[in-house]
Amino acid sequence: MTKGNNAPTVSHISTRGEAQIREFANSNLTPETSRQRAALLLNGKDLARNVRGLTPEDQTRFVDKVDQTYSTVNLQNTRFIAALGNLCSAIERLPTSAVLSTGLEKRSNIAVASGGFTDIWQGDTRDRSVAIRALRMYPASNLKEAKKILWKRVPTWMKLSHENILPFRGVNMTLVQLALVYDWGQNGNINQYLALHPRVSRPSLLLDVAKGLEYLHSLDIPHGDLKGANVIIDHGGRARLTEYGLAPINSDPRFTVAATSGVVGTSRWLAPEIIIPSRRGNSMSVMESKAVDVFAFGMTAVEVFTGKIPFEEQRDEVVGLHISRGGRPDMPANAQTIGLTGEMWKFLENCWHQNPKKRPTVKEVVRRWQKFVENINDDDVTPGIREQEEGTCRPRVKTKALQPRTKAEAARLRTMSEAVQPRTNSEVVRPRLTFEAARSSRPEVIQRRPELEVIQPGTPVFDPPPTPTRNRCFCGLF
Repeated sequence: MTKGNNAPTVSHISTRGEAQIREFANSNLTPETSRQRAALLLNGKDLARNVRGLTPEDQTRFVDKVDQTYSTVNLQNTRFIAALGNLCSAIERLPTSAVLSTGLEKRSNIAVASGGFTDIWQGDTRDRSVAIRALRMYPASNLKEAKKILWKRVPTWMKLSHENILPFRGVNMTLVQLALVYDWGQNGNINQYLALHPRVSRPSLLLDVAKGLEYLHSLDIPHGDLKGANVIIDHGGRARLTEYGLAPINSDPRFTVAATSGVVGTSRWLAPEIIIPSRRGNSMSVMESKAVDVFAFGMTAVEVFTGKIPFEEQRDEVVGLHISRGGRPDMPANAQTIGLTGEMWKFLENCWHQNPKKRPTVKEVVRRWQKFVENINDDDVTPGIREQEEGTCRPRVKTKALQPRTKAEAARLRTMSEAVQPRTNSEVVRPRLTFEAARSSRPEVIQRRPELEVIQPGTPVFDPPPTPTRNRCFCGLF
């Protein structure tokens, strides 16, 4: 049976599709109408083929138009932004906003750090400092395949916005063959930060990590490579996740010089199902599962509390086998002094359960860890960098009032308050913050004890000390 003379041919349908795409790319519609038209086009058949039929200028206009139409990422438009990513991968073209071709400069020709498959330089754009993460490609022929993988994800990364996610600014292919550009983390990664500021609340930083993961998972974006080196501390002492969504790159032997076996990645943080994938799937698909991130959160928590990588005493080549057989870290002997409670450790054991189905969801991780942070004794927490610089001791956790625990202590406090009295009407008495060791039953805790001092006339009463040395301002002691 032959088709009638009036039946549309493939070329006619393709031409019609190209015309619709070209019309939308050059249109000036209302935001709501633009979203409706873009959704129809993105859901249409042969989208990539129709876009390839356009001129390079019209291709760029269409990609930019869709990118502007979905300016934010949420559950309602995630699939449309993902469709845009698939189109970008197919036609090998990114939105203009995602390409940093000008205005980006390195501060030095020497990389400040190197990872398993990236070299990192500090650089500058016109308005901010950035980290330029150059991907190493050996051989260079793998560059095209890497672009196809990355271009699917770049439109989504550009729209991520959360206080615990390090902003992604775009890609650069002029300074190096391929680089991902993020905001610069002023305080380095979480391990470097804690080495310089050991009294900062580790549980609070881990809560930041969990919240960042929760945001990514709410958009169906697994991190895939969570570890201390990929947790950056910003200028305010807040933890932010970076290198999210790169599992398909850092788990592929083609894109890393670290590839020596079938499993590529940082094995000390890898879940057992990644090390020995089941017959039902492959390591690539499992790597992107949310349960893998929960396992890595548990290992990252050990790293944060101890200041050491998991299984530090073991060689890299045996760690994977150890984890796959059920091996897990031991609870540190000094757990209490570093803020790690038995309840926290028990929960971490659930996070790295051998069966991924028995691990908590990241939403549950945030809920439980929030309670852990709220129950931390206020005296065990120090302010972040920003609070120290500004002299404002903003609490990072729920505070608890300091109350005498015995009658003798209550009498001692009353005696101290009566010992110093103003000698004239112009003198003022204010509390002075001092510290002394706690009772022998809790030697690891430093407790505050108020003393009184007479302030001479003309001395500012409410000025904070120039460098806060311990937890909070001393208002509210009495």
